[in-house]
Amino acid sequence: MGSIGDDDNGKLLVEIMDKYKVKTEYYINKQEPTGSCVVLLKENKRCLLPLLGAATGFPTEHLKSHWKVVEDASLLYSTAYFISTNYEALKLVYEHALETKKIFCFNLAATFWIKNYSKEILEILPYTDVVIGNIEEALELAKVKNYETTDLNEIVKKICMEEKKNPERPRTVVITRGNLGTTAAVYDFAKKEYSSQVITPKPIESKDIVDTNGAGDSFAGGLLVGIVLGKDLGTSLHYANYLAWECIQQVGCVFPEKCSISLD
Repeated sequence: MGSIGDDDNGKLLVEIMDKYKVKTEYYINKQEPTGSCVVLLKENKRCLLPLLGAATGFPTEHLKSHWKVVEDASLLYSTAYFISTNYEALKLVYEHALETKKIFCFNLAATFWIKNYSKEILEILPYTDVVIGNIEEALELAKVKNYETTDLNEIVKKICMEEKKNPERPRTVVITRGNLGTTAAVYDFAKKEYSSQVITPKPIESKDIVDTNGAGDSFAGGLLVGIVLGKDLGTSLHYANYLAWECIQQVGCVFPEKCSISLD
């Protein structure tokens, strides 16, 4: 779900989603244009200049009128970006996840959101079953929580062990570090057992990195696919790494027509 404008960009987004059989329930905002972003690239570096437009105007009533989509989902996912779009709607979703014992996954999204919406993020954290972020976001959350450490392993462990509304399900925390690999940890509240691992990313030559836009979202998408399919964490991270690897070799967040990975 999300909000788009009544314009060509909005229609294009719907067409792309329909092409790949992704079900959407967009709210059409007739006052604002579909959100867009100018991307400036220099070698492997990037600068983003976003126009949020319609993305900032998602009404709670639209969510309620399409609530069956939420009810039918086995996993619910949001990024921190949605906090500024409509926190009331997001709260309905994560509270529903708790009530129905569905998996709720939350992406930290950006250091700016952690810094400026810390109150809301700290409210969301106890409802999370899976937390996804990168090293910069993990460090920012550590500041907000006053962990008084910059050691990533300690930070991941502390996030894992934060209060959880549903302690029957372990919490998984996945933090990416680019070519240094991904730190993934799980804390089982019932057994009081903690485990962590570092997953090495798929190797790639620097010259083959074209555009890193969408790499984080591609990674998250691969991870969620694994979780929905009931795969173990290692396999889910394999999917995540593969999609991010494919994404950074393309211009924009796109993938080849045929991917060299099997979900079997």
